[in-house]
Amino acid sequence: MLPVPPSPASFVNPVRAGIAALSLLVVAAGGYAFHEHNVAKRQVEQNAATASDLNATRDQVNALTARLDAMSAEQAAAKLSQPATLVYRRPLTAASSRHRIDDPRWKKFQGQMDDQAKQIDATRQDLASARTDLEGSIATSKEREENRRLSTALP
Repeated sequence: MLPVPPSPASFVNPVRAGIAALSLLVVAAGGYAFHEHNVAKRQVEQNAATASDLNATRDQVNALTARLDAMSAEQAAAKLSQPATLVYRRPLTAASSRHRIDDPRWKKFQGQMDDQAKQIDATRQDLASARTDLEGSIATSKEREENRRLSTALP
């Protein structure tokens, strides 16, 4: 008995198989390109948000620095406005026993100095906390950026 030749319909046409494989490859590449476009778009948005956060923090630090400079200028002006050193004049009468008299102006001056010292300390603490917050936000931003890079690098 002679073998029966197979019918042409039973063979997969190699051209059709190639076209199907090529079209599948094009669809997969298009899907991957769309995915990468979305990832890049999210990255740009996150970078913009991080930049605005850093700018806001930088503005806060600048505001605190300006406050500290203003307070320093006020203190310098107060020092300059004080009268020059008084010339000592010998008393006309002999001094017997002197009693220390609490001058209310001296108490007022001491109170002002204490208030200024408290304001300077508060400003220094504000500046230190802002610096710590800025360093923390920068570190957090860098960690987020590194995590995003790692997550996008993995398949």
